[in-house]
Amino acid sequence: MVKKVRKYKLETGIEKWLGKKKDDYEIRDYIFVVEGPKGVVVSYRSEGIHWIYDSLDEPFGIDVYKKPGDGVISAAPSFTIEVPLREITETCECEECDVKDMVRIFGSRLDANYRLLLKSLKKIGLNLKEYNTERK
Repeated sequence: MVKKVRKYKLETGIEKWLGKKKDDYEIRDYIFVVEGPKGVVVSYRSEGIHWIYDSLDEPFGIDVYKKPGDGVISAAPSFTIEVPLREITETCECEECDVKDMVRIFGSRLDANYRLLLKSLKKIGLNLKEYNTERK
């Protein structure tokens, strides 16, 4: 059986984290969270940018953007909120994906990011033979 990783849609936690501000702001991102016996890898979107955490109890910074309106589209975040990873995994909707889906295929930079991501997954104690890691 091939193991899967989880992709969390951060916008599904907006009401809990922003309350009344949710009408004026949005969260656009998703993250992959992969737990291993020696830690947690969190990968941002599908760029392969990732961090290793000791546990799900550590905070993760989520960028919050002003909603588009009146001819304005916010390219930079308005502010960042810190949310424990465990709260993200308990609050947000997720879907299961293959490890190979954690980094989209496009050029040498992303290929290098993917190789680093695989090394990080090994570092937290995962056996990559149990996952679908082959990219085409």
